[in-house]
Amino acid sequence: MEFDEFIPDETFDSEFDAFSNVIQKRIQVANENSNEYSMPPMLGTALTTPKENRVDVLLRSGEILRNVPIKGGYITPEGYLHGVIGGVQEKQTVLVSFSHGSSYAPVITASFTIPGDERDIANFDKWLKSQSDFSELDDIGIGHKSGYLASFRNNKIEIQSKTKQNLIKFDVTDKVLTVTEGEIKAPHTTELKGWMDEIVNVLNNLYSALQTSTTTPADGGASYKSQIVLALQSVPVPVVPEKLESTNLKYSEKN
Repeated sequence: MEFDEFIPDETFDSEFDAFSNVIQKRIQVANENSNEYSMPPMLGTALTTPKENRVDVLLRSGEILRNVPIKGGYITPEGYLHGVIGGVQEKQTVLVSFSHGSSYAPVITASFTIPGDERDIANFDKWLKSQSDFSELDDIGIGHKSGYLASFRNNKIEIQSKTKQNLIKFDVTDKVLTVTEGEIKAPHTTELKGWMDEIVNVLNNLYSALQTSTTTPADGGASYKSQIVLALQSVPVPVVPEKLESTNLKYSEKN
């Protein structure tokens, strides 16, 4: 049986219902002309980077499929993404399935870390060596080709730069959020504001006392001093709140 290349109809650029109608018509034509028209899922290599969530694919059998849809999230009528989109890259190994076994209806249903090009076999080992603390058995990683990696491991969620610097780390067990490699504990902002408000109140009270206190001649400033002391006693200097450093956020200084 000769395999036809997948060439999208113009209606593919419209909504999904139109796409389905075209596919169903082609399947009907195929079934009317052949009793053995059933394509099994096949491995292939992505030949292009995604465009409108489609790529060209070179099947292991040698055929080339054009504009094959990639699985992904739903786009709402408002233009928002619900789910995940992207991920398939040029030279990546993919699994192509065929709706109703028809070569006119291919779709990429899975993608793999194994390279589609023999020259890229070392890439996976290179990544594993750069992530010596990453466990293939227990950990989950979501990365970008720029080198940034979000990983879920050891009860922690981490976002790393391409130099492996932790940009954000959240410890699920201890409920501690750390920004970069910081060890500086962030203050409890509510407690800090209340404390600062009390300090401002003390300063205002002292300033008012300095302005309004009277002096007695030849007493060496004793009466003036006593009135300042009374002003401070009426509004004492506030102590540091116990919960000022009770937050679970740590950060580092800007380099």
